[in-house]
Amino acid sequence: MLVLELARCEFVLRRENVIALSNSGTGKTHAALALGLAACQKGFSVAFTTAAALVHQNDGSARRTTASEAAA
Repeated sequence: MLVLELARCEFVLRRENVIALSNSGTGKTHAALALGLAACQKGFSVAFTTAAALVHQNDGSARRTTASEAAA
């Protein structure tokens, strides 16, 4: 099962990313938190964010684009 494979945290050693895509309410956040906990228990540092937080974080830089740059 994929979740058990991810819980072994081998993807961290391979420097791979994990992206969870699905409909709202299907357990993506729950699974991500569980994988983060598993990684912490194996001694890895963990950071958790959401797509919304990433968009908000990058929102300011997107506004600095000029019309001429956008048209190019």
